[in-house]
Amino acid sequence: MADNKIVTKRKLTGAVYQSLDGVMQGVGAPEEDRSGGFRFGGWSVPFSDESMNEATAKIYDSEYDLLLGKRTYDIFSAYWPYNQQSPIGVKFRRINKYVLTHS
Repeated sequence: MADNKIVTKRKLTGAVYQSLDGVMQGVGAPEEDRSGGFRFGGWSVPFSDESMNEATAKIYDSEYDLLLGKRTYDIFSAYWPYNQQSPIGVKFRRINKYVLTHS
């Protein structure tokens, strides 16, 4: 008997803010993620320019779901639902979020 499951393939795109030395922690704001004594929160903001904004907009303007680690989800869920003035905030509230955790 044939299995009638429908399989949907989706493209997975990684959008990561990462420094040249591998830092991905606390990219947006000074108090975003101080775990492990990290004191450089908001490090990506001074390096943002029009080319970065264009690349980011290309991703954020498309249709997608979010695949998040637990810590990132906790940071997002504490901020984005309450930031409805931003188009990204509105979209983040609407889209599906999948959280990966080992606990």
